[in-house]
Amino acid sequence: MGALEGGTTALEQAVEALEAALTVTTKQNAPVSWAAIQRELAFVLRALGERVNEQGCLESAVAAGRAALDVFGREEFPFYWAETQAQQAATLRALGACTANRVLLDQAKCAGLAALDLFEKAGAPYHVRKTQEEIARIEAQLMERV
Repeated sequence: MGALEGGTTALEQAVEALEAALTVTTKQNAPVSWAAIQRELAFVLRALGERVNEQGCLESAVAAGRAALDVFGREEFPFYWAETQAQQAATLRALGACTANRVLLDQAKCAGLAALDLFEKAGAPYHVRKTQEEIARIEAQLMERV
């Protein structure tokens, strides 16, 4: 909802709600639910960070995505892992663009390629196409930084 609005109120409220949920749902008592909340928090923080061009939001989004990947391992939760990797690719791209940091863009491409590999093996054409589009955006930004 907030990603479609021009302002940031709904996104800020979503961040608050997700952070509140993380005070109740912990990695120890419900790891999969905790990781899902972390992943959603990463998505909302990225949307907010892109909306206001805020490096801190994007850094927090990367951290939340990495936290989710601590639980969503490739072997145990392959599709969640790939979706989270694809989301990390977009977040690292946004942060790399915000900070003009080529290393982050390289990390974004690696995350996208890892997700793409699994989506292709899983026969998930929608996810393959979306991930290919994200990798193309990353590569375009890398070309600008040469």
